[in-house]
Amino acid sequence: MDSESNDERIIFDTAVDYTKVEAINQRRQTEHINQFLLNTVHFFNTFSAQVENKFQKLETNLQR
Repeated sequence: MDSESNDERIIFDTAVDYTKVEAINQRRQTEHINQFLLNTVHFFNTFSAQVENKFQKLETNLQR
């Protein structure tokens, strides 16, 4: 590596004093988790319906 790329590196200090950090609001956290679950379930329901539809079309084509 050349010296130019070494100068461009950024080093982050990730040490966090958790005694000084405020707690996460439980209600907000629950809302985010629920929203994530709703979106995930909706995605999988839509995905499975599309796959099932494609399998039905494939079965129909194979029976011809």
